[in-house]
Amino acid sequence: MRRPGFTLIELLVVVSIIALLIAILLPSLTAAREKARIVTCAVQLKQIGTGFILYAQDNRDQFITHASGSSMVYGGHPGTWPGYGAPDWTTNKRPLNRYVGIPIATPPDAEARLFECPADKGHGPTFPVTDTVYRDVGNSYPYNRVSAGPPNKPTLMGRTFASIKQPSFVLLSGDHTIHNYLNGTDRQEYWHDEQMITANILYIDTHVAYQNVERGNVTSTYSWLVDY
Repeated sequence: MRRPGFTLIELLVVVSIIALLIAILLPSLTAAREKARIVTCAVQLKQIGTGFILYAQDNRDQFITHASGSSMVYGGHPGTWPGYGAPDWTTNKRPLNRYVGIPIATPPDAEARLFECPADKGHGPTFPVTDTVYRDVGNSYPYNRVSAGPPNKPTLMGRTFASIKQPSFVLLSGDHTIHNYLNGTDRQEYWHDEQMITANILYIDTHVAYQNVERGNVTSTYSWLVDY
């Protein structure tokens, strides 16, 4: 009488089938995971855009105006780069946070993960990167304070929402990839797609679009500049 159980051949067949199923499903699972990161990132930017609207309602319809760096006028936590860490990183340099549900009394070194893109992989190979953009400067999403590329003209500072003629074309914020790719120094910022540089972009009208990143202050799909 044959003993119950698998023969070696049967076991090898089962293992082969399992390996084949993993090979078939793994790319789909990876794509699904990246899609989830893109969606999470877009939801965070949408909330940030709503925060800008609420800030403007309390400040004569104006955008945030601050002398600090673009990623420093609001954001997640003290960065590791000079000028982006304690004691430079104080509550008054994060005026948007109270409008996205972060209490004013939050300690300066507290985390605010709303400002961390889940796909943040850092600046790219030519930057003295220590970790992610979020860890370096406290924010994965730069604010359109000045144009990212030469001649680096002031953009939204001192402006009002009502003064923007094409709010669906002028960007407000987005993944940091839109900033460094324009400068031509960090073309390896493949946060969401390993084959091309893409980004979630937040526009003045607060809609968010996931799209290819283009070079130039004014592109076919978005503009850093208000007057162009």
